[in-house]
Amino acid sequence: MTTVRRSVKLIAVASAVLAAAVRCLYFADFAESSLANPGAGGHDRALYHRAAQEPFFPDRAFDHMPLYPWALRLIYLATGPRAENAAYFGIACDAATAALIALTAARLGAIPPVAALASLLYAMYPVAIAYSVQTMPNTLNAFATALFAWISLRFKRQRTASWLGLGLLAGTSALGWAAWLLMAPAWALAEALSARERSIPLRHLLAFALAFAGPIAVVAVHNARIEGQFVGLTTHSGFNFYMGNHERATGHPVRVRNFRMTAGALLEDAHRAAEEAVGRKLSRAESSAWWSEQAMKFWRERPADALRLALRKAVLVFHGVDVDDLRLVELSQLLVGWFESRWWPSFAWIGWAGLVGLACARGAGPLRSLAAAGVLSLVAMFITARYRLALAPLFLGLGAAGLRRITDDFRAGRPRLSIVLALAALGIVFWPFQIPDQRPTDYANAAVHLMQANRAEEALRMTDRGLAIRPNFAPLLHARGEALFRLGAYREAAASFAAVLEVEPTHPLAAYNFALSLARAGDVRAARDTLRAAAARRPLSESAAKLLAELEASLSAAE
Repeated sequence: MTTVRRSVKLIAVASAVLAAAVRCLYFADFAESSLANPGAGGHDRALYHRAAQEPFFPDRAFDHMPLYPWALRLIYLATGPRAENAAYFGIACDAATAALIALTAARLGAIPPVAALASLLYAMYPVAIAYSVQTMPNTLNAFATALFAWISLRFKRQRTASWLGLGLLAGTSALGWAAWLLMAPAWALAEALSARERSIPLRHLLAFALAFAGPIAVVAVHNARIEGQFVGLTTHSGFNFYMGNHERATGHPVRVRNFRMTAGALLEDAHRAAEEAVGRKLSRAESSAWWSEQAMKFWRERPADALRLALRKAVLVFHGVDVDDLRLVELSQLLVGWFESRWWPSFAWIGWAGLVGLACARGAGPLRSLAAAGVLSLVAMFITARYRLALAPLFLGLGAAGLRRITDDFRAGRPRLSIVLALAALGIVFWPFQIPDQRPTDYANAAVHLMQANRAEEALRMTDRGLAIRPNFAPLLHARGEALFRLGAYREAAASFAAVLEVEPTHPLAAYNFALSLARAGDVRAARDTLRAAAARRPLSESAAKLLAELEASLSAAE
């Protein structure tokens, strides 16, 4: 074994140990915080924990990608359905990912110190740390990408079994991240075109395609059997497509209409809205297709706006500012006390590495095609930090190789192109987008977590901090009302819920909570009138309709 190879292996081991140690330390603090309890509101972290305890093939089509629930179910069967076991699984995946980044970078020609830096950036990246301890699929998806990249640089191209194995890995990975539906064909095509010794036999490509299609077909057949029509991998892909392609889209995840923002409730609201628009009951597949058609309508009717939006999203894939729909890093700052220092690496380093790698990495055509296809898959939807996390291993490995080429250009006396590419990459990473201040949302979410942990007084103080930034922010006003209600201050809670309705009259929960607060304060007639007015605007929820009936009965009895 050469000294360089020995150094790279030591770097890989050290990276894995560092990544695991940092994540274990974070998990120790996270587990003691209110953030550790996701609640029962359909949040993604609760959703996957529940899905992992269901049968491998439930009696419905898959609402979400099945790979992670399947992996977690195997773990739960062996160790018990405890969320901490999912955290240990995520930590192990991320430790392996950090090691694979170093090995991949070195395989692509990066010198050991740069390979070490690439793996270090991932090991210390706050988004990767925060998601590694969640019952969520993003860490597993990043590991799958890193594993495929490393194996693809080592596999025997003239062996059919190698193509079968890589196809199976890609097809299995597609069950966790649908981007592989584009990434795997892009890699195979680039691999076939880049073959130098001799052309790749057609049987190898067919073996890859069949192995890739196998796991996908299993899920697609199950979904089609349940829905009675072709669905694909999940029944929410159409709505995801719409979220990134409509007239109010920004490229980042945004609230659609007045839909609730928890994972399960969001899909329920989207399904109901599709049914209301069509005027009949729809299957999940039909509602997904309806939302997809609304996105395509936007492209047909406003192609210039759609293209500008797509270009913006292409830049946002690499942009240095992390905008995450779950805001786990920001919530960790407020509730766990982590990631407050400026020295934690941002995505700017990873995004810059990705651009440099795509432009400059030598001998990496298939992996560059893999990364480019991944970028396109994100652009088709919307850009959030947890989605682009799966591309971080590719960006870092390719970036380390691209940096080697830039260094070689300088040594050869031809630095001009390298400088232009590096500066252009910096321009994209630090492009001055106007990104809304998300701190009020963070304070509102933190307050909700504190209330779920029965810490209403702390939650009230948290809402005060947020309202000092944005006084009329509906989620903060609503969270403040909930905290006051829990503390027994019903009149003050009612005033806060009334303020919510002034700002957002169609808020899905405010009218019910306003009426309940009024009723608890003794003003039954005002509570009834509030729900009557809400019912005139939109159908009441089951709990609100039940409360209205109770209030009507109470007033009738009193008269």
